[in-house]
Amino acid sequence: MKTFIANLICLLSVFLLISCSKSNQAGTGFTAPQSTTRDRLFDSDWLFYRGSADQAEKVDFNDSKWREVSLPHDWSIEDVPAIEDAESVGPFSKKSPGTFNNGYFMTGEGWYRKHFKLSAEDMEKQVSILFDGVFMNSEVWINGQSLGLHPNGYTAFYYELTKYLKPTGEDNILSVKVSNKGDNSRWYTGSGIYRHVYLTVAHSIQVTQWGVYVTTPKVSESEASVSLAISVQNKEEKPSAIKIRNKIISTVGKQVAEIESEKLLEAKSMTTVEQFATITNPSLWSDKSPSMYSVRTEIWKDNQLIDQTETKFGIRSLEFSPENGLLVNGIPTKLRGGCIHHDNGILGSVTFDRAEERRLEVLKESGYNAIRTSHNPPSKTLLDACDRMGIFVIDEAFDVWREPKVPDDFHTFFQQWWKEDLTSMMMRDRNHPSIVIWSVGNEIPEKDPKWFYAMADSLVKKVKELDQTRPVTQAICCHSAYDRQNTQDVYSLYQVQGYNYEMLNYEKDKKEFPNRIIVGTETFPKDAFENEQLAKRNPWVIGDFVWTAIDYFGENACGKFEILKNGTPENGDLGRWPWYNAWCGDLDVCGFKKPQSFYRDVVWGKSKLEMMVNQYVSPDSFVYLNRWAWPLELPHWTWPGAEGKTLKVNVYTTCKQVRLELNGKPLATKTLTEADKITLSFEVPYAEGTLKAIGLEDGKEVVVKEYKTSGKPALIRLTPDRTEISANINDLSYVKVEIVDKNGIAVPKSGKTIRFTVEGVGSLAAAGNGNPTEMQSFHQNKTTTFHGKCLAIVRPNGMTGQVKLKAEADGLEGATVEISCK
Repeated sequence: MKTFIANLICLLSVFLLISCSKSNQAGTGFTAPQSTTRDRLFDSDWLFYRGSADQAEKVDFNDSKWREVSLPHDWSIEDVPAIEDAESVGPFSKKSPGTFNNGYFMTGEGWYRKHFKLSAEDMEKQVSILFDGVFMNSEVWINGQSLGLHPNGYTAFYYELTKYLKPTGEDNILSVKVSNKGDNSRWYTGSGIYRHVYLTVAHSIQVTQWGVYVTTPKVSESEASVSLAISVQNKEEKPSAIKIRNKIISTVGKQVAEIESEKLLEAKSMTTVEQFATITNPSLWSDKSPSMYSVRTEIWKDNQLIDQTETKFGIRSLEFSPENGLLVNGIPTKLRGGCIHHDNGILGSVTFDRAEERRLEVLKESGYNAIRTSHNPPSKTLLDACDRMGIFVIDEAFDVWREPKVPDDFHTFFQQWWKEDLTSMMMRDRNHPSIVIWSVGNEIPEKDPKWFYAMADSLVKKVKELDQTRPVTQAICCHSAYDRQNTQDVYSLYQVQGYNYEMLNYEKDKKEFPNRIIVGTETFPKDAFENEQLAKRNPWVIGDFVWTAIDYFGENACGKFEILKNGTPENGDLGRWPWYNAWCGDLDVCGFKKPQSFYRDVVWGKSKLEMMVNQYVSPDSFVYLNRWAWPLELPHWTWPGAEGKTLKVNVYTTCKQVRLELNGKPLATKTLTEADKITLSFEVPYAEGTLKAIGLEDGKEVVVKEYKTSGKPALIRLTPDRTEISANINDLSYVKVEIVDKNGIAVPKSGKTIRFTVEGVGSLAAAGNGNPTEMQSFHQNKTTTFHGKCLAIVRPNGMTGQVKLKAEADGLEGATVEISCK
């Protein structure tokens, strides 16, 4: 009878979980965070205090006045009160310890506390807590007992809670101190528990954390072999005989294999059980068809199911060779990639599931099939989305080793913590089919060649100890602190050689090192065409990763521009106050396309023709552009004040000829030559009306791009990315806000303050624009437009129903949009 009841409970639990999952995803592509009876999402009902809180780890500490928050949470993106003797705007301050490195955001210390009770059933099991990422220097207590310190802000970590828990029905208190101080990063990090947290409640005989490792050693269209390594821990004082059963579920939910093993577990021990399965006619994972499987791991004892986990994986093969470059499932594949940092623009560093998913969506829509997680492990949420969407990943571990890049960065912890952090990254991430290369470092500035080589060797060996299915690389600048010869020595350790900004050396180095396989781990936006051609004509150049795919906070003005009368910029390449973002991305911090993204559309063949118009600059001035910057051009023909002046028009195209017309009159026809690459330039006297570029092939029109001069600003237009979303608080609707004239033509030169009102079962998560120098709050119900547009992000509150977003501005007709939360 007991066995029947236990099995019935398991079946009901699975049914409820499937029902909840379907309910959370209704009508959207959004995938809610995984939460099972074993691994429970632990994000709600936290208390937060920004600042130092003496003895806040104590059980009897009075936290009644602390603020309630749900996770993920980033306090650095929140507004700070005015700071004495410092300029402050919203979350920005000249008192920021990281100054321009982290975008003038404030960091400091913060505390979190969570009160929770466990049932009698839970108290009979083993309980642990998993943090996917806390930035940084966290210390965790349970009921006043310190569990440990974790310096790295990007790697996941977990602690056992069981022996410190209170009896059934009594209050348990989890306390987390976060110390994000000093000048510790070259980019915006955010502060706090900015990723998901899970409470694991499992039997004393259980699959260990990240204990399921899936590989596919042989893959073809007709058959694939699947290898499983399952780590099981027996925390009991006596041996136990168990069965380990694995069921492999296809992408359409059909069971395609089942494997079972019997094992005698010694008391207080951990063991790994290997199993193998063959799958016929598998659905292969690739960037074009990201089919996912899952393995359901069950532990049975005395005919009772005592533990169960589910692990996603993909069936695909990777082959790297100097002759063929990268083959995915036997097919030659180029990585059209971009480097990204971990922040989600105006939301800060919080890893809301839809935020992670949406930035990948806009990148894939722009032609990207790969990202490099520079320069740290990303959230599990982002990697899950890469798996679902078919985006290749270079998963990177470190930006520094022993030598610092800024005074308080991770170099202070590296030698003590690198093994633990690299292990955490590898164990958590190695089942993701999206990951194709591991990277152990970025532009590491070590001065001692022998130590540098020995450390690189140790890192590679550790990676291979944990996963032998992917190559290892390091992103290296050959002109860095170490000399070129030392660079070549270190390159010999890696199967794939990562080059930062060294495209001129690819073919030269290949002659000297014929076995080299090269990937451009960082490249300049202006070199997109050249890098694409290098990859096309050389199979051993497997792709490039532009710096960057999307704008990020911090490293202010990496893509700096200035209009100068003479000389050079006062502050050099990097911008000072009020610059706060890098401005080198193909997309801005709101996810809107910038001019270089349209250029890349033509380079990658997504478009046959795009047209950009350069801003007028007086003859006595010039435009200063640093190495990552793009010319001051925009996709419109509305330039008030430029009447009669000559504007440069760039047409990016693969057409043989382009004819330019203004108000129906032909201006010029140009023929594309090899020397032009893909750019034809025209000088056009500005006059209001319609500018049209016509692409010609053998004298026939094949594509047309036109811009019309806008009229006066008349109304607001709202365009949500989705009008139907999940009621789950990790879902979001991104609403594009534009100012248009009476004919619906966008008014790009209009800068207006937009006021928002939100009614119903949601709130405004953030509002802002992509302007890299306009510091403002992202958490007020208003923002200004930049190039005629801005962004509002709506977040559900967990209830089903409608959310109404209203936008108003002085002198304009307002707009309203409704979003359904289901």
